Amino acid sequence: MSSFDTDRSPTLRELYTLFIPLAFSGAFFPVARPVINAALARTESPELALAAYGLPSALPCRWCPRCSACVRSSQRCASTAT
Repeated sequence: MSSFDTDRSPTLRELYTLFIPLAFSGAFFPVARPVINAALARTESPELALAAYGLPSALPCRWCPRCSACVRSSQRCASTAT
């Protein structure tokens, strides 16, 4: 027998078990970059650390299918825009 019972609706507990981690990840995303920048600004060489962290977001990525179009049109990829 399958572990998924398709004959019944999910319980409220099952829905919250799915939703709560999704809600926290969505709330954490806008806060992550400033927190990381603040931590990097307190390192031994903050200019180098902040530059090294910011560089990958300024360059087009090679693995994103949208980036090949971004490179040709010299636009920034929507997947790395903040």
